[in-house]
Amino acid sequence: MQVRKHDDAIYLDHFASFLQRCHFSKGFAATNADIVTVIGRYPLLLHIAIAIRALDAGRKGSIRSYGEFESPRQVAFRACGRSLQVLHSAISTANPVFRDDVLWSTFLHGLFELMAENSGNSFANHMVFGTSKTLLLLEHTDSLSLPTKNLIDAFWILETNRAILYGDDITLLPDDWLWGLTRESWPDPMKKILMFMIQTSTFAKRLFDTIESIPQKLRSLDPRLDALALEGLEIEETILNWQEGSQLERLPRESFSQLAVVVHQALLLYHCRNFTLYSCWMTRIIPQLNQSAVDKHVATILGLSQSLLSDTYIPAVLLLFPLRMAGAHVFQSHVQEKVLGTIRKIRQKGFIVADRIEVDLQELWHYELGKIHDG
Repeated sequence: MQVRKHDDAIYLDHFASFLQRCHFSKGFAATNADIVTVIGRYPLLLHIAIAIRALDAGRKGSIRSYGEFESPRQVAFRACGRSLQVLHSAISTANPVFRDDVLWSTFLHGLFELMAENSGNSFANHMVFGTSKTLLLLEHTDSLSLPTKNLIDAFWILETNRAILYGDDITLLPDDWLWGLTRESWPDPMKKILMFMIQTSTFAKRLFDTIESIPQKLRSLDPRLDALALEGLEIEETILNWQEGSQLERLPRESFSQLAVVVHQALLLYHCRNFTLYSCWMTRIIPQLNQSAVDKHVATILGLSQSLLSDTYIPAVLLLFPLRMAGAHVFQSHVQEKVLGTIRKIRQKGFIVADRIEVDLQELWHYELGKIHDG
């Protein structure tokens, strides 16, 4: 199909099919038709919907351009620019209030940036300064539609992944949320895993901040680090006990259960690795995994990630954190290639931000190889 300038309607026709392939939660997938209705109800969302679908269509080659006609990618960035102009106009008010369409617009802009920009910085800005700030305007009396509640679920999942990947603070902690009811709709067993992600990432931030605040020569005897080591052991035990308590088999078939297991394995790698980065932990009892356990976790992450990418509509971007953790623990070239091959499948699914994780791992492996040679 040729793309004529300003011929945007063809992209809106396919936007629903794109959302159907983004199962951030069971609810998000189930209310797909309602979500598309929301898009049609709010003019503010028109251009960003076009932008996302055009970018997706261009990647798949399902819509082509010839000669003087615009390419899907050109259409996507033109529509995104227009959407940002309209969004800035909508939020430029002295008395901001919560608006469904602004919430949706900031979220969809964040999703667009995951597909369009490889650093992830623009995505983070939309999540932190866009969607999060909009949610802070929510009042107890605001009535939320089911699609918007499911959007909040999707935001919460993406925000948790953003914070743990970037080593950043989570913008909205659970106690700050006015709509605890949305957490009840998170897909089991992901509810508990998301809370573990929050717990371990906020603990890691506090861990590193505390270490850096103590002069290096005083760290071995500082009681604050003794307390953090004990807390770390308690968190490790809680995470280790999860799978037995969840009554999940080691290799489940249901997609959200598979994702939960993948993230669970990654959290164990992440939490224990955080205690290997400073020498002050060498004299303390800390969370740790032997090589056999590490290899088992890496194998599970790679196996289930490939299954999720091939056989489900779980958004591929949710696998970046587990694959980053798997990659940080492998140093044999054939396993590294398997990790990179899986990450590249995420890019093929449309999430260009995967490039950043690949570069990050390549730099880590180069650094570790240099240490071996120097030693």
